[in-house]
Amino acid sequence: MLSDPAGPRVWVFFDRFQSTPISEVYLPQAQPLGDRTADAGEVDMIGTPHFPGTNVPDFLPGFTLTEREIYRGLSLTVFRAARPVPLPGADFRLFDARVVTTGA
Repeated sequence: MLSDPAGPRVWVFFDRFQSTPISEVYLPQAQPLGDRTADAGEVDMIGTPHFPGTNVPDFLPGFTLTEREIYRGLSLTVFRAARPVPLPGADFRLFDARVVTTGA
């Protein structure tokens, strides 16, 4: 489910885990996005199944919903773009989530 990305990605983790954030376990090379902008060809939204993420958010122009899956109690929603798109970290503030990037 979570793997090293083939290209630059932004990961949105909706759930706040009680101990170490899941992003630190599965994506130790990822960096918090914060307020900076990162190029991404893929946005992966992860949380429990009741969280949103089934439609392309308005701030993801150029992205298409390509995958939705529930695996071991986690929901994964994947959006992909034809080529990397600059995504401002500030656009993710509307979520109560941990947002990290494996891009530049």
